[in-house]
Amino acid sequence: MNSHAIGEPYDVAFANRSAQEAATRWLMERFPAGAKVLDAGCGSGLPTAKMLAEAGFEA
Repeated sequence: MNSHAIGEPYDVAFANRSAQEAATRWLMERFPAGAKVLDAGCGSGLPTAKMLAEAGFEA
Protein backbone atom coordinates (compact mmCIF):
# COMPACT_ATOMS: atom_id res chain seq x y z
CA MET A 1 0.00 0.00 0.00
CA ASN A 2 1.51 3.35 -0.94
CA SER A 3 1.38 6.46 1.21
CA HIS A 4 -1.24 8.10 -1.03
CA ALA A 5 -3.66 5.24 -0.34
CA ILE A 6 -3.74 6.31 3.30
CA GLY A 7 -2.74 9.98 3.19
CA GLU A 8 -5.34 11.25 0.74
CA PRO A 9 -8.38 9.74 2.56
CA TYR A 10 -6.92 10.99 5.86
CA ASP A 11 -6.71 14.52 4.46
CA VAL A 12 -10.36 14.35 3.39
CA ALA A 13 -11.58 12.89 6.71
CA PHE A 14 -9.62 15.39 8.80
CA ALA A 15 -9.85 18.52 6.66
CA ASN A 16 -10.22 20.94 9.59
CA ARG A 17 -6.76 21.16 11.07
CA SER A 18 -6.97 24.30 13.19
CA ALA A 19 -6.33 22.42 16.45
CA GLN A 20 -3.43 20.48 14.90
CA GLU A 21 -1.90 23.70 13.58
CA ALA A 22 -2.26 25.38 16.99
CA ALA A 23 -0.63 22.40 18.72
CA THR A 24 2.22 22.41 16.21
CA ARG A 25 2.84 26.13 16.75
CA TRP A 26 2.82 25.53 20.53
CA LEU A 27 5.43 22.76 20.16
CA MET A 28 7.61 24.77 17.77
CA GLU A 29 7.83 27.58 20.32
CA ARG A 30 9.42 25.11 22.73
CA PHE A 31 11.95 23.50 20.34
CA PRO A 32 15.46 24.93 20.19
CA ALA A 33 16.36 26.60 16.89
CA GLY A 34 17.33 24.05 14.23
CA ALA A 35 16.09 21.09 16.29
CA LYS A 36 15.73 17.71 14.58
CA VAL A 37 12.09 16.64 14.60
CA LEU A 38 10.45 13.32 13.74
CA ASP A 39 6.85 13.43 12.51
CA ALA A 40 5.86 9.76 12.62
CA GLY A 41 2.43 8.19 12.39
CA CYS A 42 0.75 11.54 11.88
CA GLY A 43 -1.52 10.92 8.90
CA SER A 44 -0.29 12.52 5.69
CA GLY A 45 2.20 14.80 7.43
CA LEU A 46 0.22 17.89 6.48
CA PRO A 47 0.18 20.46 7.82
CA THR A 48 2.65 19.46 10.57
CA ALA A 49 5.65 18.43 8.44
CA LYS A 50 5.21 21.44 6.19
CA MET A 51 5.02 23.83 9.14
CA LEU A 52 8.13 22.31 10.74
CA ALA A 53 10.12 22.48 7.48
CA GLU A 54 9.08 26.07 6.80
CA ALA A 55 10.15 27.04 10.33
CA GLY A 56 13.64 25.65 9.64
CA PHE A 57 13.51 22.48 11.70
CA GLU A 58 15.49 19.51 10.40
CA ALA A 59 13.77 16.22 9.64
